[in-house]
Amino acid sequence: MQKPLQLTQEEKLRFMRALYSIFIRDGEPNDAEHPVLRLLNECFNLSISEYQHYVHINDADIAKEINAIQDVRVRIYFMRIIHDVYREEIQYWFKGPNTDDSKRFAYMYGYLREQIDFDS
Repeated sequence: MQKPLQLTQEEKLRFMRALYSIFIRDGEPNDAEHPVLRLLNECFNLSISEYQHYVHINDADIAKEINAIQDVRVRIYFMRIIHDVYREEIQYWFKGPNTDDSKRFAYMYGYLREQIDFDS
């Protein structure tokens, strides 16, 4: 059995800044994103005001935030959360016609999958 995650306060903020940056790409967080933010805020004992002002516009900055977290499991969880929140969009991206939104999401998700270090 793996030991529980031990995140520093800075790592919690990094995780939430990166996730929030993805969630607000098209405006305010939507109905699928709000519950995730609420749950993680409770788990991390954070408030949205602690990280909402540090929004990253480009994917490289998001990857840097996540790669700065020591535990590789957290990086995997980050990508899993994105995958689960956007599951319908991912399915549409694979099956449906390519819209500008699905192309943009596909690029972002693919870029993060390549740039986040899952091995160390």
